[in-house]
Amino acid sequence: MEIKTKSFDQKDSFPPIVYKHRSWTDNFHKAVISEQVVFMARPTSFKDPLDCKSQKRYDLFTENDIYNTYLESSKLKKILIGQD
Repeated sequence: MEIKTKSFDQKDSFPPIVYKHRSWTDNFHKAVISEQVVFMARPTSFKDPLDCKSQKRYDLFTENDIYNTYLESSKLKKILIGQD
């Protein structure tokens, strides 16, 4: 089975309106509409430790990038275990 994907700019059409259902009895939901306020949680509160982490593309590293990454990593390890 082949999975086909399209980016947003390749999409043929979008619906004219997208709905997000809110409960009018919830004050936070009400604030989204009445006060145009949106809550954004801190990334540190996410349950997945990889959320909002910048993922390195190691496949795009040059040899110099690889060397510098391992060099910095080894310096950090020495600092963490108390060696100079």
